[in-house]
Order: sequence, then structure tokens, then C-alpha cells
Amino acid sequence: MIMFSKILFPVDFSDRCEEAAHAVRAMAVQFQSEVTALHVVEVASANSEYESLIARAGEKMDQLVTRELRDCVVVPYFERGDPAQVILSYVRNGHFDLVMMPTHGYGPFRRFLLGSVTAKILHDATCPVWTSTHLETSSATRNVSIQRVLGAVDFGSRS
Repeated sequence: MIMFSKILFPVDFSDRCEEAAHAVRAMAVQFQSEVTALHVVEVASANSEYESLIARAGEKMDQLVTRELRDCVVVPYFERGDPAQVILSYVRNGHFDLVMMPTHGYGPFRRFLLGSVTAKILHDATCPVWTSTHLETSSATRNVSIQRVLGAVDFGSRS
């Protein structure tokens, strides 16, 4: 049986992130996993702006954990840099069993111009990646249970 003892949850505090937290909680409870909640700030240098962004992120993280990730062991981290690169570094160095992150659903044109953090993680991660669907609204329930999981494989060495 597959066990997900360490889950990486990249957090940007968006509405989609908050909704994905329900699935993260369900998975963490199901597998008794430790959740690493990682927030990446895109500020190039150490300055007062970075410090204030981290302070606000800390408050938001506390609220997210209390509201959405109760009953979970959550270890919060705050980093600076390119979100995709920082997340991939955590995946490589943290020995995670699963990455759980939402998609924003900006569409192909914006993704072409800006790149998609989730697409980069899907392409380069060395562990399974769970992503949410591009729903405009989430389901009304807050009690999510994992009943079925579909994994797409291509029978290559990474599958």
C-alpha cells in the first residue's frame, strides 16, 4: 500500500489554495501524514518589504492552519525566490511522498506568457503531484474524504 507520510503543500493564500486545503487535510488524516506548508515570497533582496510580507504571511498561515488544517501535524516554512524553483528544491531535498497544490486556471494564453508554477512542478517533481480541477466554485462540503484516487501512468521508469 502506498503511504504518504510527508506531504508538501505550497501555499499562496488564494481562494483555490484554501479550497485545496480541505483535500490536504483529508489526505493527511487518512495517512497520518506530516504536512509541510510552504509559502514562497517573490522578493529579490532582503529588505523591509520582505519582512512585512513574511509577517503578514505568518498571520495568514496561522489562520489557514487553524481553520482548514485542524487535526493535522503542520510545519510551516517561508522562503524567498522563484516559487517553482523553491518548491522543486523542497521536493528534492525534503524526501516528500506527495505534493498537493491547486491550479489557478488562468488559461493557456496567460500560462504561455507567465508560465505555470503547477505545470513546472508536474513536469519536474520526483514524487506524485495532486492538483485540483479548474472549478469556478468549490463543493459546498468542508468534510472531504478520499474514496478513490486515479493515477495516470505511462509505464515509463518514473511511473
